[in-house]
Amino acid sequence: LAVGTGSGFIDIWDMRFQLCIQGIQHPTGARVISLLRHQDQPSSLISSFQGNNEVAIWNIDKPTIRQKVFWPSPATPLSLTQSLNHYIAAMYLWKNDGSTSLLCAGTDMR
Repeated sequence: LAVGTGSGFIDIWDMRFQLCIQGIQHPTGARVISLLRHQDQPSSLISSFQGNNEVAIWNIDKPTIRQKVFWPSPATPLSLTQSLNHYIAAMYLWKNDGSTSLLCAGTDMR
């Protein structure tokens, strides 16, 4: 079970033993808005965060490094000081003809 928090943590729980087995923290502590499991990569989580429309792919085996970051904001890429209020509110991952696509809907209405 993966849970996102308002203080920028993604906690991975083993429900058999009711233990938190892994913790991931966003570099700025940005609030986690949405979480999605990657269909083709079981150890990957896709997450969206408050501010800058940021979407990140994390490898839960190497939680300190984001595998990939999507940053459609006009703010400086991966800026820790600049932040816009827009965020991705919902995500949907699907496969079509062998390729995987990520559909995002955000508060900027684009």
